[in-house]
Amino acid sequence: MGSANVSAVIKSGRVGKKIPNVGQMVRVEGRAGLYKVVRVDRDRRVADVARGGKDDDSELDVSFTCIVHVDAKVSKTIQQFLKF
Repeated sequence: MGSANVSAVIKSGRVGKKIPNVGQMVRVEGRAGLYKVVRVDRDRRVADVARGGKDDDSELDVSFTCIVHVDAKVSKTIQQFLKF
């Protein structure tokens, strides 16, 4: 019996969704509440996030694997709400 060859196609859009964007609202695994992405380091695959957008309550170097993305519409609505 010969070995099986398996090929996979990875759509470029899927890879980009795993990398958070600065200003995006996200959740962090194991933490309560919402965070705003304030810095992204693509090379190290980490991001700095701030709870509720407050810089004084931040988590540094959070792995992309621990970041749970919030829907873009929900994120925008939350950001508008926090401005008031």
